[in-house]
Amino acid sequence: DSIGANDGALRPLLAPDTAPAGGSASTGPMAAAHARAKEIAHDLEPAIVAIARHPDPTLRMKAVILLAHSPTDGARDAMVRAVNDSSEAVQRVALSSLGSEPNPRAVIAVGRLLGAQESWAMRVLAVDALGRLGAAGSGGDAAELLKNAALHDAYALVREGAVKAIASFDVPRARLLAGQMASTDPEPRVRETAAVIARGH
Repeated sequence: DSIGANDGALRPLLAPDTAPAGGSASTGPMAAAHARAKEIAHDLEPAIVAIARHPDPTLRMKAVILLAHSPTDGARDAMVRAVNDSSEAVQRVALSSLGSEPNPRAVIAVGRLLGAQESWAMRVLAVDALGRLGAAGSGGDAAELLKNAALHDAYALVREGAVKAIASFDVPRARLLAGQMASTDPEPRVRETAAVIARGH
């Protein structure tokens, strides 16, 4: 459905934990539809990976949305390429889509973008992506990148987003960092957010 006009419409069929109301995804017609949808997605993936290299950035964006939910190496490689894409629009879609699957190479790519990107809005997307990737299983590397952003980024929203992102997957580390930020960050709003995280609320 990413290739069509209604992004997200078919995701309930592809998500592994989806169950119909009052029933189980493991039995009945919904289970058969779920299994068939996964087979179709698997069969189509090589073509979608190829579309992720298409010269048209609009098509690349559509492919990235689907590939973000795949655990295969080809999909993960495509997501890394998308983070480094020449089109900022594709980069935005990639950053917004990452995190449903662990992807250590994407953590590295997002970290590089976070350190090099001049746009604060892109850096906010980057720390959000690192938070989701950390929660998906790349917590150690993501936490170090987020800690650096929380302490050193020039923009308050990025620093605030970074400490909140760590708190989404590593509460003890976030509370320790937040305790420091609550007294040292130059922005009152960031200090307030950090104080709340440090208290464990």
